[in-house]
Amino acid sequence: MKATARSRKLLNIALVEDDADLAESIRLILENAGHDIRFVGLANSAEQALAEFPGLKPDLVLMDLKLPRMQGIECVARLT
Repeated sequence: MKATARSRKLLNIALVEDDADLAESIRLILENAGHDIRFVGLANSAEQALAEFPGLKPDLVLMDLKLPRMQGIECVARLT
């Protein structure tokens, strides 16, 4: 059965990136990627992601692995 535009689920994506210019570029790419993607949040630290993302319920988190203080791998483990 072919999915129609109404039956497609949006993919909610959040981003963790401490480089402001890179984060903005990625955000713009995601926001303009198409109708099946919705950019739902941006955090500039692992701590901010842990505080804000659970309420956003992203389907996918793009994570910078080398963050100050808490590394991305630890953040991913705590988000799951």
